[in-house]
Amino acid sequence: MAYDLDVYTERRVNLVSQGLSIRQKRHFVEPVTADGYKKSPLRVVIADDVAMIRRFLEVVLESCLEYNVVGMAGDGPQAVRMAERLQPDVVLLDLLMPRAYETSVLSEIRRVVPHARVVIVSSIDPALEASLIEAGAIGFLSKQTVPHEFLNRLKDLLDRLAE
Repeated sequence: MAYDLDVYTERRVNLVSQGLSIRQKRHFVEPVTADGYKKSPLRVVIADDVAMIRRFLEVVLESCLEYNVVGMAGDGPQAVRMAERLQPDVVLLDLLMPRAYETSVLSEIRRVVPHARVVIVSSIDPALEASLIEAGAIGFLSKQTVPHEFLNRLKDLLDRLAE
């Protein structure tokens, strides 16, 4: 049985959203620092040209109290403008989107928001990894990763920088 990709993706987002909402309600624990102070959620901008992917990533991130999605962009220049205006802590960036021009959007985001940690969320050629790290990315996550694993890997990438 063949599904229209948007309908299939929308159903998947809805199911994940429902499952994550239930899990969040059952395990509601506010993030705190090692010395017991409440941590503010990390402000995140999602940049992907596929609206359903942006929504899916938003649902996954919002299910975790450590992240607050503050903006979403659909192309490279919009991602740069949004990052500059919102000054996020983290940018999840798909480089395979309109007007992204490989490392130029990554470099531009790093220029306008030097403190932001940029994570590439894409299926990219491993040969590009070294140049993307040089341009300022902190790591890579696959869109094909299941939600809890995506969150674990993102946390690992961000924690590595804190050490």
